[in-house]
Amino acid sequence: MGPSAAFCISMELTRDDESTCQVTLLRDQDWLDVQSASVGETVTMDLPEMSVCGDAIVVSIEPGNRKRLSQHNGEKTEAKTDECREAG
Repeated sequence: MGPSAAFCISMELTRDDESTCQVTLLRDQDWLDVQSASVGETVTMDLPEMSVCGDAIVVSIEPGNRKRLSQHNGEKTEAKTDECREAG
């Protein structure tokens, strides 16, 4: 079974100091369902290591790109790269 579909979720959060933060996360359908995330809705963010905490408005949800690699230098490895597609 392959990896689950990934989505780029773009959000906008206004911090306590009134500055605005743009956040883009790569998440799967389960995350969207648990958060009840849809465009125009509010999602609570708690990423203190990035100074991103509070309610964020979902601006867009787009398909993401998830790739799996199985070999590197002849050794069996499992690595995953997750990325959001470039807009435009």
